[in-house]
Amino acid sequence: MTHPRDAIGTRTTSGREFTRYVAVGVWNTAFGYGVFAGFNWLLTGLIPYPFLCASVLSNAIAISVAFLLYKRVVFRTTGNTFPEFLRVNIVYIAIALAGLVLLPLAVRFVTPLVSETNAPYVAQALLIPLATLASYAGHRRYSFKRTNAKAP
Repeated sequence: MTHPRDAIGTRTTSGREFTRYVAVGVWNTAFGYGVFAGFNWLLTGLIPYPFLCASVLSNAIAISVAFLLYKRVVFRTTGNTFPEFLRVNIVYIAIALAGLVLLPLAVRFVTPLVSETNAPYVAQALLIPLATLASYAGHRRYSFKRTNAKAP
């Protein structure tokens, strides 16, 4: 049985798949944010703009963990590990680059509203919903795209 198709030719998402995506996404977001916060805390005072370095480092770790969870738990694909890993990284690199552009702008925007020390944490948290929507669309339609697979 193949997946039903939507208007642009990709499968529609089952409720169970979406529920798994949300559960893994919540865990991975908390994990990634915790890694970001830890690196930012460790690097503050050691280098200029520690939040940018913390963002790069935390993304590298969180992307690797996310790939394993999305492959095995959410999309339940088999084989194609290396091509899928490359596609996941392409999606996340695009999101990370957008984050590197948006994060300094968000920090500048929230600094008058919160302390300068807390601004990177608040700014990063504000960008999470955008990254979540972009990653779901990218993974569903590109990273783990199925052409003629059975429903999980």
